[in-house]
Amino acid sequence: TRRDLSRLVSKLPFYGVLGDDLGDYAIQIPDEGVIKDLWTEESYWYSNRVQTDSLVFVAGLDGLAEQLGVKKTLMAVLQASGRRIGVIQVSNKLDGSDFNDNDARLLMVFATQAAAIIENSRLFLQAQRSADQAQGLRRVAELAGNVLTSQESFTPVLAEIARVTRSEMVFVNVLDTQKESLITYPRWVYGKELAEPIFQNIYSPGFEYSVVSSQRPYISNNVPDDKRVLPSYRQIGDKLGIQKAILVPLVYADRVLGELGVGNRIDGDYDDEDYETVRVIAAQVASALDRLLLYEQTGQNLTRRLEELDAISRVSNELTTTLDIDQILHVIRDEVIRATRADDCTILLLKPRNEWQSLDKPQPARRIGMDDDMLYITPIEAEAIINPTSYVLVTDYEFSTFRALPKQARSGLAAPILYLDQVVGAIYIYHREPNRFDEQSAAFITAMAVKASLGYGNAERYREQLERSDRLR
Repeated sequence: TRRDLSRLVSKLPFYGVLGDDLGDYAIQIPDEGVIKDLWTEESYWYSNRVQTDSLVFVAGLDGLAEQLGVKKTLMAVLQASGRRIGVIQVSNKLDGSDFNDNDARLLMVFATQAAAIIENSRLFLQAQRSADQAQGLRRVAELAGNVLTSQESFTPVLAEIARVTRSEMVFVNVLDTQKESLITYPRWVYGKELAEPIFQNIYSPGFEYSVVSSQRPYISNNVPDDKRVLPSYRQIGDKLGIQKAILVPLVYADRVLGELGVGNRIDGDYDDEDYETVRVIAAQVASALDRLLLYEQTGQNLTRRLEELDAISRVSNELTTTLDIDQILHVIRDEVIRATRADDCTILLLKPRNEWQSLDKPQPARRIGMDDDMLYITPIEAEAIINPTSYVLVTDYEFSTFRALPKQARSGLAAPILYLDQVVGAIYIYHREPNRFDEQSAAFITAMAVKASLGYGNAERYREQLERSDRLR
């Protein structure tokens, strides 16, 4: 019996009939009714008129009986350790006679012996599986504990998880709140090749029901047809070819780090025991993931901050050696691209405010970078210019009200250039991938806008000084 599905399922061996003829022979056990009563209260049941017995039709056995030519049948309960674990069924006595209570009692004797054998086999397999599982869990813990830096591969850990759970694939989704995304990185996937990271917007509609947000597990043995699957998760399922899956949250020290998933069990469906195994493994993975993320964050932040400080220093040096605003802006543009790893950067200079059509319609004077002849203002630049109190950050244009420019841009960042409390321009960077810029990027771009303002001010004062000199001649 499969208690999770409330039905009796045929299992080998069969005698007198081919297994292919039986197909998926099963008897459904509803929550109530005559079949439920028979299963819970009777020790045996027989019918000598299968073709017309109403109970046969209620149990859904009429089709199989007609296919196999079953005219008379007898079932006896398999019971072990006080539990009903199934039934043994015989049909069509060789001499053509009817089944009776004596036959039922004899079959009950055989059923008792068969149940003991089945139960002993089950207990042995369960003990063997528990031992293998315990060894596998120790192995996972050992491998995960040995991964101390991001330079060390996590693949052996994922491979061992796949072996323990008998799954074709294992994957980890990492939560990045700064990028507002749940990210599936190729290096965190085992069993399938992933060409590029998959980003899921954690603020998209319905994401509050996700595993990482709700901290509730997900189990399904029919993922493609499961209506609970969110569109962003279905994208992962399609790319990885996931048919069956268990997904559990990764939590360490009360902090949600992401999700651990296993997919496509090799020998059957996932069940509650598999879930418990994955849940225990998740604790080990969460500890390792927290350690790796901390290592990456510390190393990346330090490297990134040093690059930003070097860029600011080079621009400061340029400010002391030249008054040529174009040269200064070119240096700023190059340093911004290098430090932020943006696909491109453009610096827009505006006409004086008295030449604007209105306060909400600034007029471009010229542009450096991206497209020097592009004498119009992008929507994100316009927002930064009209509301110059802060920067404007777009993590993903697909979910933004701003129109992407250029069209291939997925993320963007703009900061105003202020001189004497007036907006004189803007710095804009973009990238073809979403979630490439964050608050630290914005702080750096703002610092570069201040440097651009200093260069602009130096050039303006130099121009005014030349004009005064000309007037004195």
